Amino acid sequence: MSSAEESPPEAKPLSTGEQAQHESYGALGAADGNQATTTSWEAEYASPWAILFNTLALVGYQIVAMAIITYQVFYRRHYVMSCFHNELCTWQLWACEYTKAYTRFFPLIAILISMSLARSMILIQRMYYELLRHGAVLQFREYQTDREPVFYILTFCFVQGAANWVLDAFTPGTDSRYWTEPTPYMSPTEKLRQGMMYLALPMTAFILSIYFTHEPTYYLVPLSRYLHASTSEGSEAARRSLAGLVLVHEDFIAPAVKHIEVPVSSDPKEADGATRAVYRELIKTAQDLEGGGSVMMGKKRMIVLKSQITDRFWPARLLFNLELADEGSQQFRLVSRFYDFVCIFAAAVCAFIFIQHAVSEFCDIQRGEIEDSAALVVEDRPVRLAYSSGSIALGLMLGPVVGAGLSHEGFSAAVRVCAVLSLVNWLFVFSSLAESENVLLRRQPKEESRSALESLPRLAWPLFFGAFLGNAGIAAAESCGALFVMDSYFRGSSSAAAESTQFFAYNMMISGVLVIMITNFVFPMLMHTLRQQKTMFLGVCLRIVGYAGLGLAPTKWCFLASQLAVVTGDSLAAPNLSALLTEVVGKSSYGIALGTLSTFQAAARVLDTLPFATMYEKVSHSAPFLTVAVLAVASGALWFVVYWQMQLQSFRTTALGHAMPAEIPTRSGYPVSCLQDLAPMPAETLLPDPFEPDEAPHEDAEVHGEADEVEECSSDHGGLALPPLLREINDTIREDALCGMASSSPSPLPRALANPGQWCWFNAVLQALASINDPRWWEILRSVLDGSHEERGGYCEGPKDFPACLASVLLYINHEIALEPDCANSVVCNLAKAIAEECGLSSACGEQQDAHEALIQILEALHAGLLKRQLNAILLLQRPAWDPLHPWLVRSASWARATAACRWFQELWQGTLEERRVCSACGLVKVDVCSSRQAFRCLSLDMLQGGQLSFSIDLASLLHQSYGGKGVEEIEGLVCSRCSARASRQRCLQEALRGSLVAQKACRRLATFGDAIQEAEHLSLLCPAGSPEPLLCRTTHFRSFRIHKAPAILTLHLRRLVHGPWGLVRLPNPVRCPAAMVLDKALHSYALASVVSHLGTANQGHFIAHRAWHPRAQTEKEALPKSYLPLVTSGKVDLWCPVLASLRFLRSWRAGCLVRESEVQRRTWVCADDDRVFETKLWQVLSLPAAYLFVYEHCAIRDG
Repeated sequence: MSSAEESPPEAKPLSTGEQAQHESYGALGAADGNQATTTSWEAEYASPWAILFNTLALVGYQIVAMAIITYQVFYRRHYVMSCFHNELCTWQLWACEYTKAYTRFFPLIAILISMSLARSMILIQRMYYELLRHGAVLQFREYQTDREPVFYILTFCFVQGAANWVLDAFTPGTDSRYWTEPTPYMSPTEKLRQGMMYLALPMTAFILSIYFTHEPTYYLVPLSRYLHASTSEGSEAARRSLAGLVLVHEDFIAPAVKHIEVPVSSDPKEADGATRAVYRELIKTAQDLEGGGSVMMGKKRMIVLKSQITDRFWPARLLFNLELADEGSQQFRLVSRFYDFVCIFAAAVCAFIFIQHAVSEFCDIQRGEIEDSAALVVEDRPVRLAYSSGSIALGLMLGPVVGAGLSHEGFSAAVRVCAVLSLVNWLFVFSSLAESENVLLRRQPKEESRSALESLPRLAWPLFFGAFLGNAGIAAAESCGALFVMDSYFRGSSSAAAESTQFFAYNMMISGVLVIMITNFVFPMLMHTLRQQKTMFLGVCLRIVGYAGLGLAPTKWCFLASQLAVVTGDSLAAPNLSALLTEVVGKSSYGIALGTLSTFQAAARVLDTLPFATMYEKVSHSAPFLTVAVLAVASGALWFVVYWQMQLQSFRTTALGHAMPAEIPTRSGYPVSCLQDLAPMPAETLLPDPFEPDEAPHEDAEVHGEADEVEECSSDHGGLALPPLLREINDTIREDALCGMASSSPSPLPRALANPGQWCWFNAVLQALASINDPRWWEILRSVLDGSHEERGGYCEGPKDFPACLASVLLYINHEIALEPDCANSVVCNLAKAIAEECGLSSACGEQQDAHEALIQILEALHAGLLKRQLNAILLLQRPAWDPLHPWLVRSASWARATAACRWFQELWQGTLEERRVCSACGLVKVDVCSSRQAFRCLSLDMLQGGQLSFSIDLASLLHQSYGGKGVEEIEGLVCSRCSARASRQRCLQEALRGSLVAQKACRRLATFGDAIQEAEHLSLLCPAGSPEPLLCRTTHFRSFRIHKAPAILTLHLRRLVHGPWGLVRLPNPVRCPAAMVLDKALHSYALASVVSHLGTANQGHFIAHRAWHPRAQTEKEALPKSYLPLVTSGKVDLWCPVLASLRFLRSWRAGCLVRESEVQRRTWVCADDDRVFETKLWQVLSLPAAYLFVYEHCAIRDG
């Protein structure tokens, strides 16, 4: 088993013993020349499955290395340089793109090389063991690494890929380039270190694994294992076994395979003998070629560019010959077919990832955006369609069972039951369609609905044709499935028809169960993790593999596995197809689109049956299924084409921040598609002009001022005055932006919210939040709603994140948006779901929640959502602008809006406390006003002051005692820095008197700087090495709190629960709260906005809200500030538009509204008790016996 020399050895004639051994089957001889014997080494090394597993174990290192590289390159992309044209010069840009191509190409070419190497290992091992079983030893040619082009290709790709992350490491300004989250700055050394760890090491490991696994002698059976059976009989038997082996060189056995003719054997019993004859003839032909020397030794040395890995595919000509009908050859072909399927699937996945990565960046360049900056958000529509598919599969499973039961009652009874079920189905569908049509007619104009019903979009027709091609598999299964099972697997049986029918029925039943499991459990999880695009790709791949497996399945169990793969692929692909169709067409065309889709699917089942049956009879039994596999590729390709077109249109539409459907016309009749480049910014999101005076001028003067501003802009900054047509368009779009708010008439009372169970805390907190009158609060809520939210179909289909849900519900409560009853319920349910996900608070199972905790959690979730939007706006602002007409106006406006919302939220809801601690031993006073450690959103007040409880408590005095610096709390065991410094200095002084120089030095330092140390743990900095350790003295401190910075909205919480002898006890004492509370006459004055009360005991109860009612909808349109709505005409750009818009968004609001105390007393107050809202009086609110939460607004109170 040693490697060959530079030239093959001379021919060696067979001896008598060798001829005798050659005539027997097996290298160790056989008792019967016509019967093969299987030794232990054959079962361990030579079986086809053992060869496959040994090969996969050897290439496992390569698989792990490629998995790491693929994850780093294609998913995390942390070590692939981003080629920003605005950050790199020309040569850096070209070098970046050039080297990044090799970084992407390395995993793909490496996986192909690894699969090719594994294939050659499988073939060469099988041929080696077959020759060894027939008395010959295959001598391999020497593998020369310096003549292998694969190593040159891998090394070249590795060097170019390494140049990419080296260039990235030493190129500044490319740290915040990742699409998931900004990355902190890393030094070039850190970048190189991480690149070496996550890219260079896996690539090097892969190349070394290729180098060490190319030699086949490393993984063949050892000589001691081969002679194990012979040595057990004695050393003489082992010598005879070795003497009977014939040495055949690879250079002669490879061309001999081409000259071997395999005889056709019709009798399965003669298959083993025919195989032995073939291999004997192969060995004899190789010896003849070796004796004659007729081999091209010189020519093979001249072929340098030919891969030596693929050159060892020569055994495939003989091993894959179908005329070899023995059991071992058939099993080897089955194993090879399995490996081919795995390789094809892996190559397809790798190619798809590679192409998707390149295409995504190409689309980013085409859209003018930074690469990998957009993520697809998939709605729940595919999941709902999957549930529909699961219900259909359940009906298909239960239908035959019900029919079998009814068949005992007679055919007429079964027909009557089917008629009744059809009538019920028709009535249900008719009622649903009628309701849907009425809703659409209410929401859309008649002209629009009629135009939408007359025609379908062009992108819908590829989906219809793709559904036609996809349902061809059902036609093939219906026409040829049962016959294929009977002809392929039950031909020799006496009752082939019955057995095949029974197997096919079980197959369909298992498929139905699998459909229900996938649609209800697996599909929603995949949509959540992989998203729509990858789920569809997985479904298409399973379809292709499954249909190909149906046609090539060697056993009935392989047929069953392939059928399950097909069913899984259909369950993943069909809902995505229908969901994409509903996204392509308008809402008014849903019925026609889905009906047309069903028509194409039914046509496929009708028209494709006859061609597949003819193909089954005339061509081959597997031809229909292989044809369907090809059609599945075309169907999936059509879906992806439409999907990418939709994404491209979506990005083009939302490039200006407007996502209005192209088919919805404006009030003036102009289609929105014609106004995409002229659409202004949403009027409700703009703030007043900072250059305007506080008092509004006369109406005529205001109009005249606007005209002067436009003319001045056109003359000074390069813009043009608006023509009358564009002025009308501008006014129309501005009016459409306010149509939902202006069309709804104000109501005298706020809207109520239903309580389906234990949701009183939810309704009370929302009513309290809706009672706030500060304009900054409502600007925050409007900023989280998209400008095109209403045009996309209402708030029911708006964004499902927490800030948008909260804003929709609060605006709905205060009559600032008008919603249908079903839509309103959907909006409230979306908010409840978002609170359950973000805050972990829910009463879906009857749990009782605390209103105070809910308020804090809701505010924190809202703050997190605003910060996330600000981060997204910053990332959006960093994108290069490719549109010369709109450089960065919309992006800067979005960033300014998000930044202002975050700043306003902090001003409204976050205050700072001043913590004062006084040491009882030394009198050290320590004041902490850190905005992070002492921040608060809600202040909790103890009703027990000094262990005593008054019958009637005043809220203002309670707040003054708790957070006015008067309430003192005694805390024991706190470390005092001054006491610790004095004790440490005394200890060092004692050591210094004993002659310690280090202690003397520490004593001087402590005497000089000891009192300046704020933290006792920092005293060790003053003590040099060798000095005594500093002492930490714990003393009693007196702590008090004071409001250092009050928020604009002051929320107070009463601790009504105290620990009594028998557990928690609720304090029922009433609390007097002032309508106007003055904390500081200069700045801190507050007006009561709402009160949340808790009625009940310590363990259960009910929450209600009393709130101030400020009707805003009736004056919203008139109170809307005049905004600067820039338009671009004639290709000229107003360069001052971004600056003016940013200044308006960055304008600060006043500290508080100036009101009289009498106006606070005259406010309208209502009581919101879930679904009941009624008017109440202020004097009743000020002395509620069960008040729990108080919400005050900052305002400037003046007498009068």
